[in-house]
Amino acid sequence: MCSSDLEFPFFIAGMLAYRIWESDQFAFSILKGAFLIVSTILIIAFLVITSSMSSNIIPHFFYRGHLWALAFISFLLSICYWPNSFFNNRIMGHLGSISYSLYLLHPFVIVVFMFCGLYDAIYTASGSNQLGFIISLIITFFVVILMSSFSYKYIEKPGMALRKRLVNRWRTQNNSFLMEANTPSKIPDLSEKHA
Repeated sequence: MCSSDLEFPFFIAGMLAYRIWESDQFAFSILKGAFLIVSTILIIAFLVITSSMSSNIIPHFFYRGHLWALAFISFLLSICYWPNSFFNNRIMGHLGSISYSLYLLHPFVIVVFMFCGLYDAIYTASGSNQLGFIISLIITFFVVILMSSFSYKYIEKPGMALRKRLVNRWRTQNNSFLMEANTPSKIPDLSEKHA
C-alpha cells in the first residue's frame, strides 16, 4: 500500500470535519466537544489494544487507516465545539505557526531515521512493538518540532517578511505607473486643423 493510500483518509477527514462543523453553523457546545473527546480516546484505545492482535478483529474493508481518520475527525471536531485551554494555548499556537514546516520536514526526518536504522534499533531494544512505536514517535516528534521551529524562525518567517516587502514595493511601483497611465495626456486636437 503506497503512502498516498494511507494519507488520503486523513486528507478527506480534515475536509469532512470542517463541513460537519460548518453544517452546524460553527456552533460551540461543551457537551458535543466532551463527547467527541471521549470518542477519540476510545477509538485510539481500541486501535492501540488491537494493534498486536489478529487482523481478523477489524474487517479488511475497514482497515486501520480509516479508524485513525475517524479518530482524527472526532479530535478536530472536539476542539471546534469546545475550544478549551488544554488545546488552545501557546504550545498549540506555536505548533500551528510551524505547521507548514512540520508538514514539509517530517517525511525527511522519518526517512533519515529509517535509513540510519534508528527505528529498528529502538524496536529491538524495547522488546515490544507498542513500546518501540511510542519511543520512536516521541523521538521523531521531538526532532521534527526542533527542526521545524528552527526552519520557521530562520527561513519561513524571514521569507514571508521578504515576500511582503517585495509585494508592497511592486504594488507601489505599479500604482504609480497606473496613475501616470491614467493621467490624460495633452494630445493635439487634429480636428480643429482640418476644419
